[in-house]
Amino acid sequence: MGRPFEEIIVDEYNNIYPKQAQDVYLTVCLLNRLGTQVRAGLIARVHDIVFNDFEEKLFAPLEHIVQVKGKADRRDFYYTSRHPQIAQIVFEEVLTEDADRYNEYIRVIKHLNISYDTDRESFRKLVNAKSLENIFVSPEDIRAIFDIAKECVGEDAYLYQQMANYERINPDGNHQLAEEYLKLAQEIDPRDSSIVHSQAELAVTRARQAQRPLERQKFRNQALLIVEGLIDKPQSDRHARGTYLKLAIDDLKYILEQQDPIDRDIEEAIRAIEKILETTKQKYPEDSFVNNSEADFGIIINDNKRVLKALENAFKNNYRDPYITMRLANFYKSKNQLESAKSCLQKALNSLTLNKELNYEYAQILSMIDSSNIESLIYYYKKAFSKGDQNYYAQFWYARYLFESNDLEKINESKKIFSNLRKAPIQYEIRIKILDYIKDNSANKLFLGRVHRLEAEHGFVVVDGRGDNIFFHRNNVGDKTWNSLKAGSRISFNIGFTFSGPVAIKVQIS
Repeated sequence: MGRPFEEIIVDEYNNIYPKQAQDVYLTVCLLNRLGTQVRAGLIARVHDIVFNDFEEKLFAPLEHIVQVKGKADRRDFYYTSRHPQIAQIVFEEVLTEDADRYNEYIRVIKHLNISYDTDRESFRKLVNAKSLENIFVSPEDIRAIFDIAKECVGEDAYLYQQMANYERINPDGNHQLAEEYLKLAQEIDPRDSSIVHSQAELAVTRARQAQRPLERQKFRNQALLIVEGLIDKPQSDRHARGTYLKLAIDDLKYILEQQDPIDRDIEEAIRAIEKILETTKQKYPEDSFVNNSEADFGIIINDNKRVLKALENAFKNNYRDPYITMRLANFYKSKNQLESAKSCLQKALNSLTLNKELNYEYAQILSMIDSSNIESLIYYYKKAFSKGDQNYYAQFWYARYLFESNDLEKINESKKIFSNLRKAPIQYEIRIKILDYIKDNSANKLFLGRVHRLEAEHGFVVVDGRGDNIFFHRNNVGDKTWNSLKAGSRISFNIGFTFSGPVAIKVQIS
């Protein structure tokens, strides 16, 4: 009917009766927008509702807008809105004033019982420094929330850490106070590596704001020492590498700010960034901190003629340096000068034939120039990783092109690699993302096949002429088509690739 979705959701909220049920829904939305469920016991305390009144005062008025999980007679049930985005709309459109948001936050925090896992999770989401900064304009409100939270839960390592993080990210924050909070947090929980990482981030911030070179170097060295102790440890490696990248990029920025920067210093800084970036990109594919860092790095390179000149001179003097070569090739790639990128990588590979990073970048350029040369792509991607290493991107592309080779032995090898990648520590959202498609010229190739097996939310199709069983999910099938599918149905589809392997998409009954 042309009405904005937000308006419909607010109307729905305004028509909830009685007022107590409306207030309960607001509390559910406050927490569910953060991704947490709301325990029945918390609702009972916040809104002063006894369990016997739940059905009359809560279940009936909120029957269609609040989802209940668990059994009410056992008092172990939880509430959620229909979707976190709906919860966010209610929060933003109903609590429009800072004072209203503040009062709602305080009301919930005062009634949390963090001995329960769900309440503990809710507490952590509510006092997260970045989240609070995005919601509240006034630093006084945020600090007051921290103070009340401390009164409610006492000495808590996570709370002290978030208090420190806020002083760090706030432009007018007190860095000395942040350091003291982190010391208190570490005393309470000395094994928490995230607290140590927060100390490194604080040192990075202090280095950036230092007025004197010696002071800057002092905090930079402090951050480096901490980060180097966190890299390659399972609980801290990802965040530590992100901080390491920040430090390296900050170094390049600092050098370029000098009145007459030395080319050799620029080269060394670029080499350091590229080295960290390449290993991190392979280990944490598609991770936002890697993409953001690479984007920052690319802007510096593209916007500074002195940097490009230094890169080209460094490559001319020593094309065997893989990191200088790769950064120069990436510059050419960003300008769509693919043949220039290919040429400099090829020159370096003539001397460094076993360098994994160079082989990977060369294969990437080849795929952009002509993705139909499958045998060449297989050759170079294979040389871009070793069995069991963490070069997940290289393994993915190698398996992806093996699958398209039409050689049974290579196809079976492809399946083994995808099977291993399914066990790799890759975020779920990244694991299921479609990274490429089998193409016919420039369009996605159309395949035919029959449904081999159908489950509640997914199925498998046998591809004509190949015999492969390809996975497909209900999300990649229209509702009308899905409801018509059955074992043996003839279908058409495209084939895409995720880190978990090939998938059939845009499935249609043929």
